[in-house]
Amino acid sequence: MQMWMAQVRKGLVEFWLMAALGRGEKYGYELFQQLPAQVRSSGVYAILTRLTREGYVSIRMGASPAGPSRRYLRLTSKGEARLKRMTAYWMELQRLTEAALRRD
Repeated sequence: MQMWMAQVRKGLVEFWLMAALGRGEKYGYELFQQLPAQVRSSGVYAILTRLTREGYVSIRMGASPAGPSRRYLRLTSKGEARLKRMTAYWMELQRLTEAALRRD
C-alpha cells in the first residue's frame, strides 16, 4: 500500500506545482506555501529542475525586498498548455474514480 501511495503522491506533486505556478510567478518559499505540508523539498526541486529542462517552467533572477536575489519561477506557454491537459485528465480521472466507487 505504501508503494502505491508514494507513486500517486509523486504524480500529484508535479500537478500541484504546475497548478500553483499557473496562478502566477512565484519564488521558492512562496511556492512551498501553496503545497501540502507533507511535500518534501528535495522532491520538489528535482521536479522543478526537470520541468525547467523540458521547457515547461522558466526561471528569472529578481531582487528581494530583504536579502539576496530570488529565483522566480513561472510557467511558459508550453507549461500553460500542459497544465490545461493535466487538469482535463485529472477531471476525467476524478469522474471515473467516483463512478467506480459509487454503490448504486
